Amino acid sequence: MRASITKGCLRGAAFGFLLVAIAGCSAMASRGLEENDQTGSAPILTPGDRILAEQSFQDTLETKTAGQSSTWRNDATGVAGTVTPIKTWKTRTGTYCRSYREKVVLATGKSDSTTGTACRTSAGIWKPA
Repeated sequence: MRASITKGCLRGAAFGFLLVAIAGCSAMASRGLEENDQTGSAPILTPGDRILAEQSFQDTLETKTAGQSSTWRNDATGVAGTVTPIKTWKTRTGTYCRSYREKVVLATGKSDSTTGTACRTSAGIWKPA
């Protein structure tokens, strides 16, 4: 899994997404979905794009079965994405983990795909491992 440079993380202020926002800054960067680091290695996403991507990531890993994709789209920017869980397992310590595939498509048609593993914290947040 690749990482990009994080230049700050802006999230929604709605209380219901506070836990996702706290976990999401590092999760988005480690999933390669943070702001472009001027090397062209990751797509440039607006704060709204990142919120939608993180919400979809969390919801998909929490509720979808392996192979069942979720999609999101920001109509304001034209950016869209897909998250697909691949495999689920429980570690020796009782932590649930999932492998996943994630794709983001910019309004220009340029896309970025990544695969990774995320594990569920005791707070119910999926964090890339």
